[in-house]
Amino acid sequence: MKVSNRSSYKVASYQPTFLDNLISILVNPAVSGILLLLMLGGIYFELQTPGIGFPLLAAFIAAILYFAPLYLEGLAANWEILMAVIGLALLAVEIFVLPGFGIAGISGLILLVTAFTISMVGNDGFDFEMVDKMTFTFSCNCAFSNPGWGIGSCIFCRQYCQFPEVRENGTFRGNEGI
Repeated sequence: MKVSNRSSYKVASYQPTFLDNLISILVNPAVSGILLLLMLGGIYFELQTPGIGFPLLAAFIAAILYFAPLYLEGLAANWEILMAVIGLALLAVEIFVLPGFGIAGISGLILLVTAFTISMVGNDGFDFEMVDKMTFTFSCNCAFSNPGWGIGSCIFCRQYCQFPEVRENGTFRGNEGI
């Protein structure tokens, strides 16, 4: 206070409310990861079962619980949420309208991963000056390398791992004696 030449001041204390505590719990990276898992799992299970049911509702609620606290804390902007919605729409177009796995599906996946990653890192537009470079690099590496490792391990297992086949009577065929 001496530097700013102020002689009178008032010290105020801050007591977080229930909503502040709830938002801080939902912004926690572990909880955000669980919500991402619920979103993606809900969408997957909804596509595996006919009709609109519980998995879609769970994915929708998880998406709201994922993006709302990030939006209220100022981490996620309107365009990041819109990017996730457009990504989901492109995936839906690829699944229900266009045959195969093409441009719309890949674009939708890229938009979803980018929206989920950028929404967790504070930025102003695409200005990442206020973000620590190591944090941003680590976030991008995690978001973009994990799917690559998953796909690579699936390809490796298909090529080099031999799984025994199950016969109709329930016994295994192949790799006997191992």
